[in-house]
Amino acid sequence: MIFIRRNLQGLFRQFFLLLTLFACLFNSSVIFAGEDDIRRRVAFKLFRATLAADTNIEQKASHGELIIILLYSGNTFYDRIRANNFVEQLKKNNSFKNIRNKPVKIKLFSEQAFLNESKSKKIVSNLAGIYLLDELPETAIHAIIRQATKYQIITYSPFKGDVERGVLGGLSVEAKVRPYINMKTLRESKILLKPFFMKVIKYYEP
Repeated sequence: MIFIRRNLQGLFRQFFLLLTLFACLFNSSVIFAGEDDIRRRVAFKLFRATLAADTNIEQKASHGELIIILLYSGNTFYDRIRANNFVEQLKKNNSFKNIRNKPVKIKLFSEQAFLNESKSKKIVSNLAGIYLLDELPETAIHAIIRQATKYQIITYSPFKGDVERGVLGGLSVEAKVRPYINMKTLRESKILLKPFFMKVIKYYEP
């Protein structure tokens, strides 16, 4: 009896330890946290404002909807859940309301899946914008920018240094938060933003 009781206690301890470890891994994987999460949410609002300032945004609607892709890094189940969690936060904050009277449709892609799919014109030719949820490798950033520039897609990132790397838009945090726009990418994309919007942005000229 003593032997059986000790074995059961050992099994329960191991089971509890595994549950605790799983919970820690799960929680750290499915949520964004800290300063980066704040930058993601603030930058997404600026992303919406930039889309609304695109003078050609109505023509980018596909079947009456504006399609926006959110890109995340990684290919695991937890990476997908983490990205889905951010989308749910946006829904609660009513961040998917119409842009210029056009409903917004969000699609989630992993970085690698998008790079594979973007070889098809069907995927990229109907996009209004691409928003980066994670910091991506230099090669991935450049591949995304090439496609976005070709098809006049607004790319946006909340991460420091990405605008300087060629992403069209980001956020500038100084005395006040403003959209931060790469003027070279804007010109090469042949995207025209409304004059009032151009007055409030911070320019980056490579």
